[in-house]
Amino acid sequence: MSRSELRRERNRDFFINAARSIVESEGLQALTIRKVSEMAGYSAASVYNYFGSMNSLLNAVKDSYAVDIMKYISQSHYTESDPVKKLEHSYRAFAEYFLQKPEIFRLIFMSQVGRGEFNPDELPNFLDMGETRMSLFLEVAKENGLRDEVVTTIENTLSAMLFGNLYFYNFGLTDMSPELLLQLITNNVSFLFETLGGKR
Repeated sequence: MSRSELRRERNRDFFINAARSIVESEGLQALTIRKVSEMAGYSAASVYNYFGSMNSLLNAVKDSYAVDIMKYISQSHYTESDPVKKLEHSYRAFAEYFLQKPEIFRLIFMSQVGRGEFNPDELPNFLDMGETRMSLFLEVAKENGLRDEVVTTIENTLSAMLFGNLYFYNFGLTDMSPELLLQLITNNVSFLFETLGGKR
């Protein structure tokens, strides 16, 4: 990477970190290009030069959280070698992360800001996270002699359960505490994987 490319990446990071700081301290509604540029120490025009629009900046912010989530998940199973256990820990850690940071869940999955035509170049880390999860599922499928369609159905079922519970929590549609909700999600994930392995 050339010096100019390194400088460009560094400056992009300044804007992304400034936007994250505003979202985490004041909420998404407080986020403006002017605030981001002032916090980063650049002109508002510079933000547009680097991102083109507020939507692209927001997508970069969302994708930066994917890096945090991946680190959090990998720390949850760094000693595990069994792909089933890795997946169990991954689902639990994903739920745990967002139950601790509901404002980030709302930003990434519930906010209309930053949405539009899907551009994979703006969300490479989220794509990596999905590919990592699916590679673990394929390992499990191979070990258990399962067809790809079965693995896809299991992944869809787990994701629907996980996101359904997190949406209910964020919309205030459940009176469960975060601790109880995390236990419910963990039990559901464990039950499905135990059933898959023929232990039930």
